[in-house]
Amino acid sequence: MLLGEVISNYPKAAEVMLSYGLHCIGCMISPYESIAQGCLAHGMDEITTKKLLADLNAVANEEELLGKSGLLVSITSSAAIKLKEYMKEKSKSVGTGIRVWAERSKTDQQRHSYHLDFEDKQRAEDKTFESAGFKIFIKKKEEKLLTGAIIDYRESAGFIVKLAEYPALRAGMNAKRRLHENSRTTALEI
Repeated sequence: MLLGEVISNYPKAAEVMLSYGLHCIGCMISPYESIAQGCLAHGMDEITTKKLLADLNAVANEEELLGKSGLLVSITSSAAIKLKEYMKEKSKSVGTGIRVWAERSKTDQQRHSYHLDFEDKQRAEDKTFESAGFKIFIKKKEEKLLTGAIIDYRESAGFIVKLAEYPALRAGMNAKRRLHENSRTTALEI
């Protein structure tokens, strides 16, 4: 895809490119140059280029999911693939759903950690819907906290729950909590 097309179709991609030192946003060559050509022209090595492409794909996935109406929580294709792998490893049946929930921090009431786990059936207090072929269960009282959440998976970070008002928030199945330096990010180790 040409750099100009990326920026035009996925405006948030500009921030990602800038973070990698790729200042092609206003360049007059961007409508004619591919992402790979831009990376090569700026001396980016192959590993960094692959990381950039993964981050750009994540932004594109996120923006496409946000454009779909009616989804409270969305699952990206990369997260769906990994969830299916985990289901197979854990011997979960095809109808098993995913429970998503938020927990308020005991030390900072403005901070929440986000969690995922397998769930066999809906509870009375749940709102249930589907994304990427998975049933998703959330408590109705947590609907405001989770509206617009996107569950993604990245090899470098594991499962990530992204919310519009926060940077990426990591979540993992049956995880132990570990706080990062960034006050808005909670990481959970699988």
